[in-house]
Amino acid sequence: QIEMDYLEKALTDGQKRKESYYLTRLKSCSQGTSLYKEIALATNNQPHGISRRDLRRLAKSELEESQTTFDDFLVNALHAGILKPAKELPDYYRIPIPSFGEYLRNLPI
Repeated sequence: QIEMDYLEKALTDGQKRKESYYLTRLKSCSQGTSLYKEIALATNNQPHGISRRDLRRLAKSELEESQTTFDDFLVNALHAGILKPAKELPDYYRIPIPSFGEYLRNLPI
């Protein structure tokens, strides 16, 4: 039988490692974390994710400020593992790890 102290420590350590992994993913992104939080909020409880059009609309002002093209942003978000194409619909994207989406939605921004 696992002692409760060990179980609690394992769960706490696991959560810290998961959050460290998520932070590493965010650091490899081309845009600020507030945009990824907005995306996570927009995709919350959306079975097919977010459309390319809506994603472009969400990112528009930040991309204009940073002079980044939408295609460069999208390639970076896909490469960093923030987004992945939805299987069900073309030109729809979702956050591949549900707990990562939750982490992004809870960011204190």
